[in-house]
Amino acid sequence: MDTYDYLYKPCPDQPLETASEEDIAAWKAEYKKHNDVACLMLGKMSSALQKQFESYHPQLMLAELKKMFVKPQAVRDLRFGGCSTQLQAGLGKI
Repeated sequence: MDTYDYLYKPCPDQPLETASEEDIAAWKAEYKKHNDVACLMLGKMSSALQKQFESYHPQLMLAELKKMFVKPQAVRDLRFGGCSTQLQAGLGKI
């Protein structure tokens, strides 16, 4: 069963030339998963973001995208708080 670890853990380093065929095959399979995820992520981005992230691995892409697009908790709370206050004021008029 695939646990999608390649979304959260970096790809292992390429094995040495002296590694067994089994180890090399396992690394190639893991590398392909990481590469496929990176390609899918890039395919969903604007061309400007694609250029910015084309050489990033999936974990670094996620971290950088979160920095760019996730609002700090305080901002989310303020926005929700303002909406909640407006809702309560509107309900009081009913």
